[in-house]
Order: sequence, then structure tokens, then C-alpha cells
Amino acid sequence: MRTITRTAAALAVAAGVALAPAGIANAAPAGTPAPTACSPENVHSTIQQGDSSAGHRHYTVVMTADPGTTPCRLNGWPTTVGASLDGVPRDVPYPGHNDHQASPVVFGPGLPAQFDVQVANTGDPVPADTLEFTASEDYTSIPGRFVATGAFDLGGDIQVSSIHSAS
Repeated sequence: MRTITRTAAALAVAAGVALAPAGIANAAPAGTPAPTACSPENVHSTIQQGDSSAGHRHYTVVMTADPGTTPCRLNGWPTTVGASLDGVPRDVPYPGHNDHQASPVVFGPGLPAQFDVQVANTGDPVPADTLEFTASEDYTSIPGRFVATGAFDLGGDIQVSSIHSAS
């Protein structure tokens, strides 16, 4: 009887037939892994205006990962920052980050991340609605450009904080 069951199982496997009722498990083929949350096409970012202080306007860029993506670790500061209004590029006077502390942040579905933008109140404000930037995963630049949308003003120098947890 054991030989008949093994022979039937071997024939069924060769033919692609499941034998679960006969007590033989049918392994499903391995699925493709979920995409990473650290890929720009899997992230939606918005710009929110914060409270202004003497001499500066403040904004927060909130990054949210698409559902079904695999969490990753962001670390460091946004770089290669660019801005536009209705698709027309704006000059971005970006001398660099404004803090010296960066810690890894776990980023993924339900684990948003953010960074703060500080714009000096010098000259006439220049409106913008899109901010593009490069982010890093453990200080290694992530290929592609992240895009954040929302109304903000450019002016004097722009400085950004390190990426940190939004929760």
C-alpha cells in the first residue's frame, strides 16, 4: 500500500495535481518579495506648513510608504534638493542640513518618516508646490528622486533636518 501511495504521489506531482486529501502536502511556488518602502515610486510625500519663527518659515515633509511594501531603514539627510511650481523649476539655495545628528529610522507601511525644512525670510518669497530630493538608506543614496507636494515658499537659504520618525 505504501508503494502505491508513493507512486500515485509521484505521478500526481509530475502531473501538477494536489494530493492534500491523501495526506501529501502540495508546496506553493515561492512568491515574489514585496517591493521596498525605500523606493521613490512606493512613497507619497506631502509638505505641511509649520509655525514660523523670527527670520524663518518652517515646513515638514511627511513621507508615507505604500501598503504592502517591505519596511526599510532611512538614515541621513535629504540631498540634491530641487523645487518647482506647476512644473517650472525654481532656484533652490540649499547649503545643506541644519543639524548634525542622524539616526536610522525604520520606514514602511504604518511607520511614516519626516524631515523639517527651514527657509530664511530674506528677499521676496518665491512660491513652489513640489520639492524633489534624494534620500539615503544607511547613508547609501537611494536611486531615484522622491517627490513631495504642497504649497511652500522659497526665499533665502534652505536647510533641512535629518530624516526622523513621524510618530
